[in-house]
Amino acid sequence: GAITAALLQYTRNVLTTKAMAMYVLQTMKNYSKGMITSANPRLVLYLTHQDHDMDKGDYMTDFLLHGLRAVLGHSAIVDFPRRDGLYKTAAELNRTSYLARRQQLYGGGFTWGLTIDDPLGTIRIGGKSGTVSDQNKAGYVPSREPSNVRRGIEEGHFDMIILGSGHRDGWASKLHFWDLVCKHYSPLKVGFVDGSDKHLPRKLIERYSPCAGHLFSREGYVD
Repeated sequence: GAITAALLQYTRNVLTTKAMAMYVLQTMKNYSKGMITSANPRLVLYLTHQDHDMDKGDYMTDFLLHGLRAVLGHSAIVDFPRRDGLYKTAAELNRTSYLARRQQLYGGGFTWGLTIDDPLGTIRIGGKSGTVSDQNKAGYVPSREPSNVRRGIEEGHFDMIILGSGHRDGWASKLHFWDLVCKHYSPLKVGFVDGSDKHLPRKLIERYSPCAGHLFSREGYVD
C-alpha cells in the first residue's frame, strides 16, 4: 500500500550509510565558515580509537566509514587504524572462513562486514609499506603508514578530519595523532562522531570540542 511504499522510499533515501555520510559532509561544509570548500573533499582522514574490542566492529563508526567510501570513493579516505571488519581478505574467499569471521563481528557485520576492497592495503600500526592509492595533491600519496599519516596532518593534505569513535574514549582506549590534529588543524575542519547508546557525557565534549568544531551525536548530550 501507500504507507509501505512511503516507508520503503524513506528508508532508501534517508536510512542508508550513504545518506549518513552525505549529511555529515554537507553539515561540516555549511558550518565551517568557508574553511571547507566542498562537501566532496579530495582527501579525508578518518581516525578511530583502539581498544579491547574495536576489531569486532562498531555500529556508528563503521556505518559512517562505509558511507564515506560510497560517496567519495575509496581513494579519498584514509582510515587509521584500519577498520578490519569492513574489508575483504583472501581468507574470506573461502565460505567457511567468511562465515566464521562474520560471526566474530558486532551484529554479524550487519550488511557491511567484510564487503569492501581495500585500496590502501593492510598496513597496520608499526607495519611496513603496502599498496597505496593514487597520488593526491602536492605529490602526497595517501597510506596508513604512520609516518605518512603524520606528514599528511602536518602538511595539511587532508581537507577534513573526522574522529569516528568519540564514544569509545576510555581507560583502555588509545587514539593516535589527536594532539597533532589539534596543533595543525582548525576545529572547523574537524568532526567528532558519538555513536554511544547513552547520552554523550559533558566531560567528553569538554575534552574534544577545543579541537573538533562539529559534533554529531546519536543520543544527544547531558547538559
